[in-house]
Amino acid sequence: MKTYKPILTDSILAAAALAAYRFIGLDGNYCGANLPAWGVSELATASGEQIPTITHGIALVESGGIITAGDKVTSDSTGRAVTVAALAAAAPVVDDTKLTIDSGATPVTSSAADGAIISAAAGLLTAPVLSGGVLPVAVNGMAMDAASAAGEFIRVRVPA
Repeated sequence: MKTYKPILTDSILAAAALAAYRFIGLDGNYCGANLPAWGVSELATASGEQIPTITHGIALVESGGIITAGDKVTSDSTGRAVTVAALAAAAPVVDDTKLTIDSGATPVTSSAADGAIISAAAGLLTAPVLSGGVLPVAVNGMAMDAASAAGEFIRVRVPA
């Protein structure tokens, strides 16, 4: 039997009938896909009632797919835990003055923010090494258990 250990439990007004063990969004609904969570629902709650949510500690969360222990997790569209996809970038588009990398719906353009990204020695530009920044996916926790399919209950350390 898996156990959980809440350090801080807070409540939020449930905007709909909500099941236990799901990420809850800042609006009182299930957390949307890739969005930041208020916490994890501790009990099933009817619409209009205060829902207790675990905001810090170890919570039980329903999985939305295959998860490996140690994975960073986010929410799917129904508040279940899913693995955060690895950051990927398309091949760089280069001209003489700037480097542009298009990744999903968030293009990143830099000509002066980090001059070390671009090397114009002998007319050659090197591939950039990118790090840091705010990603378009909210990491809501770290899986402490593996899930072999959707619908399993795993322990998640919240926040990650």
